[in-house]
Amino acid sequence: MAIELNPYIQQLSWAEARELILPVNPDFVRHADELDLPEECCIFKVRYRYGDYLLKDGKFMLRNSLGENISIEHPDIPEIIKKKLSYAPTVPMGINLDKHIETFFTDSSSRIIPISILPKGNIFALAGVMTQNDYAISKSQFWNITAGARSVYSTPKISIAYKHKRVAREFGTNLTPPKTLEQHWGTFKELLQSPNLEETWHMDTLFFSQEFPTKNDTLNWSKFNNYLRSYIWDRMKFWRNHYMFGYIIAQAAAEANIRANPAIINSIKQLAGIAIGFIPGLSFKPDEDAFPNARISSIYREIYQLEYPPLFMQTRHFNPTDQIEVFYSLSLPGVLEFFPDFNPFKSKFDELRELAHATKKIQSTLSKKDFGIREIENSIFKGLVNSTINFYHSASEEEALGIKAATQIAELHERSQSDNVHSSSIFRGLVGIAQQPKG
Repeated sequence: MAIELNPYIQQLSWAEARELILPVNPDFVRHADELDLPEECCIFKVRYRYGDYLLKDGKFMLRNSLGENISIEHPDIPEIIKKKLSYAPTVPMGINLDKHIETFFTDSSSRIIPISILPKGNIFALAGVMTQNDYAISKSQFWNITAGARSVYSTPKISIAYKHKRVAREFGTNLTPPKTLEQHWGTFKELLQSPNLEETWHMDTLFFSQEFPTKNDTLNWSKFNNYLRSYIWDRMKFWRNHYMFGYIIAQAAAEANIRANPAIINSIKQLAGIAIGFIPGLSFKPDEDAFPNARISSIYREIYQLEYPPLFMQTRHFNPTDQIEVFYSLSLPGVLEFFPDFNPFKSKFDELRELAHATKKIQSTLSKKDFGIREIENSIFKGLVNSTINFYHSASEEEALGIKAATQIAELHERSQSDNVHSSSIFRGLVGIAQQPKG
């Protein structure tokens, strides 16, 4: 029977945990059912609110009896949890049961670098747990995980002071208007966690004690350990090939006679990673499992009284089968290696035009020359080779030099958002990755 450690944390038996995991990851259950579980094995279910951290600056975060999101090191966290879940360099092995989580880095300038948005049923933190002696990088403070999407942005302006005060007053907060796009998430998080708002979005997550990812002293435990290693090996294939990936992009750039501008080359690498589905981009179709779109839209439509219909961008991985365009934004550069262009005379339109020119030349080069890679159209470059890549800017009146008007983006056209497009910085340079038309 489940043991309640506080209103948000329960200790479960395997029989109880397996019933929660079975609908979202039956393969895990099939492998774990073979194990002879020793008494020391523990599984904990933790309930998080939207925006709560599972991992903050490299520290594992839980909820205390008051519902506050605090570090595992805090005195309020039960000792059994500290004993059983402190083995990991950052966060212990877990499975999110019913909502999405976002993993991201932050750099010294507080720039957000999305790494993944994981749907329910995913086993996470395996790489850090199972390879924690590899130069100790897994212990670094730049790792973060949130319940729900961290990279969420409103395209209509939400910083008008008197309108924002109405919202703050309604929900009893002292929240100041967000000054930058990166601050939007903090505003949404505080509103959704307000005591004046009934909590409707929450996420249940299971965390496993050390034996699950590391024990392998019997045949069945060795098989389970091998299953976990195969699981993480398959999901790390993009990062395992990242060194050679960069090399081929550099070779293609040289072949295409593209000036070796680090900002351009890194943006093309980012586009290639988004197009293959490994690196998340942004989408105008928020998923309720990642972001409470309906509730936030209602707040900004009815209380803030937006001038335009609410429209949000949220982290999403590109999938060529779902016909949803995924975007890379020059205003929100999520590239790992960021080299800003300090040319004071260069506008975002100029940057986009250079990126469009270079990307098309590299696409053309890769379609003609394989650089020693067999079946390059089925390799890690297949997204870049096979996808349609569109370039949009709010200042483009009609397609010229390969740049389309941002109002041609399907979701904007459907909602008559032309005025919003010209007032929001997010539209000053968007690159869309879309399914290639058939035929």
